[in-house]
Amino acid sequence: MPANVTFVAPGQAVFGTFAAAAPGDSISVRFAAAAGDANLFNCLGLSNTAAATDTFTNTFSVNAQKQLQCTATSQLGTFAPKTVPLVTGVENLTILYGIKRSANDTGSCADTYLNASQMLVADWNSVCSVSVAITFTNPIPPQNPPTITIRRVIATMSAAGVNS
Repeated sequence: MPANVTFVAPGQAVFGTFAAAAPGDSISVRFAAAAGDANLFNCLGLSNTAAATDTFTNTFSVNAQKQLQCTATSQLGTFAPKTVPLVTGVENLTILYGIKRSANDTGSCADTYLNASQMLVADWNSVCSVSVAITFTNPIPPQNPPTITIRRVIATMSAAGVNS
């Protein structure tokens, strides 16, 4: 995948923005889908029906209506860019990127987690995992605590491989 304005390094699959205040960060994930690949979907549920390889980008963020949303785009323009809400009641989205900074550490692929503002250009192609924290409004009265945060660490395909 070639570099562009968002993905500054060739082959870069992940990019994000940092915001200290709610509603928080955003994360963009791009991937190539082979011509006619009906088994790989973007966040709209669309697969590549084009006669050529297409690059999809899914950008996840929280909007002013407290919805986790996804904006899907196609490099070939096989569909119009579209934003869809995924879940409501989201207060904040926090993304940390796992990279290896210490050459002496032979453990897991990540020894450091950084937010997007702490990442160097060279770090983006080294992301091997992503820590995602989504803070929701607590729907159960009396709302103590007022929010609930769910955090997951997700391995990237370059670190975890591809399921076939």
